Amino acid sequence: MADEPYRPLNQPLNHKGSNNTASAGGASLLASIFNLSNTTLGAGIVSIPFFFSQCGVVLGAAILILVGGLSALASFLLVASAELSGEWSYISVASAAYGRTGRTTVMAAILLLTVRSIAIAIAPACVNKHRPTPARAFEW
Repeated sequence: MADEPYRPLNQPLNHKGSNNTASAGGASLLASIFNLSNTTLGAGIVSIPFFFSQCGVVLGAAILILVGGLSALASFLLVASAELSGEWSYISVASAAYGRTGRTTVMAAILLLTVRSIAIAIAPACVNKHRPTPARAFEW
């Protein structure tokens, strides 16, 4: 990375030698960072307080540290796999490692996670559908 020229955050990603159409599609690093941060913070704001209320401070902190370490390990392994395969997306890395089965499995997992996220996002609206005004949908 040290020999690569400076590229502003809002410029599209372009990895040398990559035939991946996702990286050539124009997603900027800034947009990717914002998307990941938005997803992570949004889930954490809702789930972590409830998690700590159920587990307690000591056990909750221990589990949070364990899961954080496992997430860091998974990120490291994903980046190492991407570097070894020369591909730069989940689907391309899975395809390089496991062929068509890996590609299909990753695509199905992404689809299921997307559907789950949408269901979680619209669930409060469905529960509160009997309230007369939109402002009351945010009351607890």
